[in-house]
Amino acid sequence: MLIPALRAHGFHPKEGGESGLPGLPGVYGPRGIAVELPEEEAADGKVLAEALIAEMLRR
Repeated sequence: MLIPALRAHGFHPKEGGESGLPGLPGVYGPRGIAVELPEEEAADGKVLAEALIAEMLRR
């Protein structure tokens, strides 16, 4: 949900290819997977991502 939300707000998350832990596609760690943004979007994207996650946790 986070990647489409970032895209909807004009950010450009990098494509991760196969999702999951290295060598184990489809297997995720307890904290999920990293979302990477271009360096110039990273600071603002982090603020938005944190706000979106906080909103999701309130529901």
